[in-house]
Amino acid sequence: MNQWPSVRLRVTEGFDEDGYHAPESLHYSGRAVDITTSDRDTSKYGMLARLAVEAGFDWVYFESRSHIHCSVKKESTMPNKNIGCFQATSTVMTRDGYKKMVDLKIGDEVVSNFEVNGLLSFSKVIAFLHRDVHMNVTFVQLQTNSSNILHLTQRHLIFKWENKIPTATYAMHVREGDFIYTRSVANQTMLAIVTNVSLLTLKGVYAPLTESGTIVVDGIWVSCYAEVTSHMMAHALFFPVRFLHVIKTFAISVCRIVLRLLDFLNCDTLSLLVDITKYSEERIEDERIHWYPRLLCWIIRPYFVIFE
Repeated sequence: MNQWPSVRLRVTEGFDEDGYHAPESLHYSGRAVDITTSDRDTSKYGMLARLAVEAGFDWVYFESRSHIHCSVKKESTMPNKNIGCFQATSTVMTRDGYKKMVDLKIGDEVVSNFEVNGLLSFSKVIAFLHRDVHMNVTFVQLQTNSSNILHLTQRHLIFKWENKIPTATYAMHVREGDFIYTRSVANQTMLAIVTNVSLLTLKGVYAPLTESGTIVVDGIWVSCYAEVTSHMMAHALFFPVRFLHVIKTFAISVCRIVLRLLDFLNCDTLSLLVDITKYSEERIEDERIHWYPRLLCWIIRPYFVIFE
């Protein structure tokens, strides 16, 4: 409309199920269109192709002299900018009691796993992979027969009971009747039945990363990872983050010991070190998306279509 006020977009081919195209055509999956202008003026097609690119199509080319072909990748092949997150009011159990996601801090120890004997184990929060107070996101809402209600993004990994073992799967693949792992009143492992699955949009996203790579949120055992179908692979990929956290913690501990041993350094210097440490942690917490998953997306993005 802005480029040519008196001209309309003309779609000559869209979704097709009659077999008029090549066997691998994206028209059969509704991911391709053939377009012209309503006046069929071929001199406009160069600009029309440019507008199609700016509109967000992944592939645009002159398929013939009579039209322009445009297509898009599968949604599942594109890294999700939301990463995988929980909602702000989701709760976790720490050594000091229950906390909401919005109040959780790096360094807090949270319930993250179930031991073989069914008891709970704690793990330290070492980073936030995503933290955005104002973002509106569509969450999967899972309700169980044990009154648990969990909100997590669609491509976040959750453990469900499958073939008598815990299997990580996307939240959007959980169905009513599936068994998932929950915390009982006696703080032990319990299988609960999913009674309702729905979608809703809420504000605030939080993705804490623990040393163990898992966490119990709203009483339900889930992974800290998303976008990758294998929890074990994701945990391996994030080894550098865990390693850097160990190095950072060790370095800070050594610096504090050295500062206490050196008599000629006053308390102000020690306070400065503590302030720097706190600033570093706060800076990481305020960062909307952690630098490491951003780096992974940048490296992997060109190969997503190949992996698909």
